[in-house]
Amino acid sequence: MDGGPTDLQNLHLYKWSQLGPGPELEAFPHLCRLVLQNCRWDTLPTNMEQLTSLKALTISTCWNIWSLPTLPRSLEYFYLNYCNDEFIKSCGTVGHPNCRKLEHVRLKEIMRLA
Repeated sequence: MDGGPTDLQNLHLYKWSQLGPGPELEAFPHLCRLVLQNCRWDTLPTNMEQLTSLKALTISTCWNIWSLPTLPRSLEYFYLNYCNDEFIKSCGTVGHPNCRKLEHVRLKEIMRLA
């Protein structure tokens, strides 16, 4: 069947209030764009490295996230804002594990709170 969930290319998860880790995303192998907004997970999905079609990742207002999982080499754009300030800072600090996981990403927008 064409057009089913496995063909999904854009996914926006909004206000997912389940505590604990984020959902695994293996059901979406063709996902190109992922937006995580106002989710209350403790960690991002651990299998994100397997999303080999993922080009853009946005994380916004996810206050409980402190670290990045290994990200796919296909990722070209990363946007981060309105999250835990320590997490945001770590993503822009050279040498920090979170920053190292973003080294291959061509375009990064990391917005710190004022």
